[in-house]
Amino acid sequence: NLGLQQAFVNDTEVRRHLKNFGCLSLIPESNVIAAFEKLQAEAPDSLTDFVDYFEDNYVGRPIRGGRRRCPRFCISMWNCFSRLDQQLPRTNNSAEGWNKAIKNCVRQNPSIYECIKDLQMEQHATLILGEQLQAGL
Repeated sequence: NLGLQQAFVNDTEVRRHLKNFGCLSLIPESNVIAAFEKLQAEAPDSLTDFVDYFEDNYVGRPIRGGRRRCPRFCISMWNCFSRLDQQLPRTNNSAEGWNKAIKNCVRQNPSIYECIKDLQMEQHATLILGEQLQAGL
């Protein structure tokens, strides 16, 4: 916890800068480093810990030769630009919806056999839905 919640709520400059870091996920991967460096230079001193955290985890620290260390999460993992460009979803909301549906159809504390039966019924319902969609129903 970097203690930025109050600053985010009360300080419009801090809020704007923090939101700008989130926007890095929406620009082409090849532009992320340059845009990060610009945001880093413009960020107020109160965001130094946040900028350091972001750099370590998402863009990597500079090293010799104009290169950067590998971040914890490579840019291609969190950048959504190509997904947006291809009109693909940015999130796993569809998987979350399926998980909720499974949770609702499976009994609470089922035996292994009951769980298998419930999953088979869900698979059957999904196959029927797929056939209906293909038939245009």
